[in-house]
Amino acid sequence: GRGEKIQKIDSLGRFIALLVVPDVSVSTKRVYENYVHNQTLFDTLWAHIQAALEKKSLDFTGPMCANMLETSCFQMYTELAQLKDRIEQLCRKRVCLSGSGSSMFMLFREDDANIQTCQRIVKNDLGVSCRIVNNNRW
Repeated sequence: GRGEKIQKIDSLGRFIALLVVPDVSVSTKRVYENYVHNQTLFDTLWAHIQAALEKKSLDFTGPMCANMLETSCFQMYTELAQLKDRIEQLCRKRVCLSGSGSSMFMLFREDDANIQTCQRIVKNDLGVSCRIVNNNRW
């Protein structure tokens, strides 16, 4: 789909995220135009995500973050792919593309002090804007 199909999931517990906001303007229209659907990849990711969600824990779902637009976005904006790889190397944490880009995020347990270290690395060492955000119960 296009994000029009949503369903409520049970709480994954309290968590925080580091939102990475690169100074790169991504054209959502162009990312979608460049997108080629890979049904095999979709089916594989969907099965893994469903299994992780059943465990109702950030420990299982955090590493499973997946975005079918990532390939399309990173083909067109290689600097974002390189930034993602660099952050993952330095922070030793899975980085996920948000939507069609350019923002990315990392998930942490609420009490994980490593988020401060990753924020410093992204902001000071890589020169990329980032903020710590909390999950919200609406």
